[in-house]
Parts: sequence; C-alpha cells; structure tokens
Amino acid sequence: SIFIPKPEYIGLRLDAVNGEVESNQLSVAELHNATILSKNDFILLNNNSVLSDNLDHPLADMTDLRFEKAIIACARKKILIDQSTYKPKYLKEGINLTGVTADEFGHWMLEHLPKIKLFETLSKYNDYPIYVNSSMPKSHYEALELLLLKKREIVVVESGTSVFFEKLVVAPTFTYSPYASKPNLQITADFNACSTEAVMFLRERLFSKLDLSGEELSNSDRGRRIFLARKPGGRNVINQIEIQEYLVPFGFEVVHPEDLTFAKQIKLFNESD
Repeated sequence: SIFIPKPEYIGLRLDAVNGEVESNQLSVAELHNATILSKNDFILLNNNSVLSDNLDHPLADMTDLRFEKAIIACARKKILIDQSTYKPKYLKEGINLTGVTADEFGHWMLEHLPKIKLFETLSKYNDYPIYVNSSMPKSHYEALELLLLKKREIVVVESGTSVFFEKLVVAPTFTYSPYASKPNLQITADFNACSTEAVMFLRERLFSKLDLSGEELSNSDRGRRIFLARKPGGRNVINQIEIQEYLVPFGFEVVHPEDLTFAKQIKLFNESD
C-alpha cells in the first residue's frame, strides 16, 4: 500500500483528500486470440469480453472513458464498441505497450514503461516485439530503448488500426491511473497515485545505463539552476515571461525539455541544483 498526503494548494481550493492506496496486483498475462484497437486501453478477447484495468477497478464508476474513441456506450461493466472504422491486421505475437495514455509523458513514464520490469521476469518473452502507439513523441521511443536490457524490435501501431494477436503479452499498471475522471467528482488519493517501486525501477535502470550518480549535490558543489518553460499551447503559465525575467539574473537557465533527447533530459536534471 502507498500513503498519499493531501496536496497543498495555492489560490483556488483543491478539493482533494489523502488516504492509503492499494497498488494493483502485479502480473504478466499471455492472452490468446486477443485484439487491440489503436489509442484504446481495453483488449478484446474472443469470447465477447474485454480486459480493462480501469473498468474492473472498484473506482470504475468514476472513470471517464471519453478518450477511448472506440467505446460509444458503457453501463454496469458492459460496453458497446464500434470498430467498423478500424483497419484489421493479423500478427503472431507481441507485448502490448499501446494505449490511450501512452502519448502523454507522465503516463508513459509512470504507467507504461515500468511494465518492462514485469515482462523481464519471464525469459520466454525476451524475443517478443513490443507494440507502441505511432503518435508518441520521439523521446518516448528513446526512453523505451534506453530502459531495455537488450535490443529488441519496437513496432508502431498505426492510428485507426485493430491488431489481432495469436499471443499477446500484457501487464497492469502499478497503480490505478485513469486518464480522466467524470466531472464534479471529489478527487481522492486513488487517482494517479505513484508507485515507489515503479519510480525506483526507472531511476536505477536509467542511472545505470547512463553511468550517473544519484547522490545529492553538496553545498560546495552546487549544480545548475533551471526553469522549465512551456511553449505556447497546452497547459501554460500565464505570466511565464515575467517569471523568466525575474529568475535569469539569479543564474537560472530557461529550458524546454521537449527539445532535448531523453538521455540529455536525465543528465540535465541530474546536474541541477
């Protein structure tokens, strides 16, 4: 279990509570005759059922499924799926790292990539190709390749494609992490909790690959000061320019992480105070 403290807030009140969160039961499953639909989280099985971590969770009623475009209705653990616009493809075997959240940095890092730790426990899947979204940023692919112990084939699933696998290997996320919650709900500690085990796996593996130290900087060895800026569009700070102008005289560098390779992002943070 993971203890999540109530978050602090500035300005408008954040209606959130703390609590003790139980992580998902970790496993690796080999599914036979299973189908994935690009940019959807559920997996279609051959008995008119689906496998879905979010829909099977006790908090499933709080999950908003509007981003899973193939689902057109959902009620009482029954879903109506329209796959008429998806182009079918048939493959023998693979490991699934696709999903509606895989294009987003935080979800990719904390939900999808840690599954590598689970897949590595079973050597019989060492040569299985890994299937990912075709629309991910370049740094996502770099992160995946860097995390793997041995080079293996990484295959993209094109948008609008349904892929039937004779054998599909899957694993759950380390915690319950829905893409979005339904409107007007109180956000609890269960939403987007972060697994310590998942974070430590990423930290130790990536530091080892890049030959970096995880030790804190001493006062006599102060590191770089960085301001993480956002480009126009998306979640922007409305007074970002004023903040930059205030911080630069104090030795802060203005950095856009998306302009760096994934390895350079890690090294930048490791060098920073």
